[in-house]
Amino acid sequence: MRRRDFLPLLAAPLALAQTPAVQRKGRIKQGVTRGVFAREMSLEDCCREAARLGIKGFDLIGPADWPLLKKYGLVPSIRSPPCPGVTFS
Repeated sequence: MRRRDFLPLLAAPLALAQTPAVQRKGRIKQGVTRGVFAREMSLEDCCREAARLGIKGFDLIGPADWPLLKKYGLVPSIRSPPCPGVTFS
């Protein structure tokens, strides 16, 4: 193999790595629970990180914490508990 043939082979992966990310249509709206994040993280830190990742909703959060969700542009996707007397185990 000649050097002139070999150098383009080395440059190809670099060119592919620099292509821009594909723009998404935004139709999928992900929701998470606190269990996704580290146990020692505060709810505010969880909300901040979720918003940074593009998450849209937070599951199993009670009404007292809804203003915090709103602060970061998140919505409560499943109320905790969903019905009086119902719990998740």
